[in-house]
Formats: sequence, C-alpha cells, structure tokens
Amino acid sequence: MKKAKLSFIWAWADKHLKQVRGDYGDVKSKEACALGAIEYYRSNGRRVDPAWHTWSNVSYETDIDRFITKYKSSISSLNDRKKWSFKTFAKKAKAIGL
Repeated sequence: MKKAKLSFIWAWADKHLKQVRGDYGDVKSKEACALGAIEYYRSNGRRVDPAWHTWSNVSYETDIDRFITKYKSSISSLNDRKKWSFKTFAKKAKAIGL
C-alpha cells in the first residue's frame, strides 16, 4: 500500500470514523483517536493500535515528528487534552505539506 499523507488520512477519518479520546479506539466500532486513525487506514481497517515498526518503514514516524515539532505538542495530547478534531488535524497537517 502506498503511504498516504496524514492530511488525507485525518480527512478520511473525519468522514468514516468516530473520534475517541484516551484510547486508540476499536476496529469493530469504527472508533479511533488521531494516532489510531493512521493505523486504521494503514492496515485497511484491521487494527487501531499503532504498529511503530511498520510506520518507520513507511516514514510515518518522520511525518509525525515534523507535525509534533511544528505544533509543539504530541498528537495524543492534541487529541486527548486539546480535543482537536480529525478535521483540525487534517487542516494543520495539510498546512505543513503532510
């Protein structure tokens, strides 16, 4: 599978998944947090727990690091504490070319 941009993944998640906080989510219920949505998309809907070893092979870790550096907060903190929506994540990722 070709790696999709984070902005695309979160825009897609905004339309197809229920966003959750404090957990990666649940595949059967089509629920995910911002990180879980990346894995849900990458795994074709089979999992929401991030597969960090796989992500490094397709450079999601690099993209996530760029995102964190730009917005000075972890993705989980933006999702859980600041309550960013998938739509906000998509907009912010697109603004920096991700």
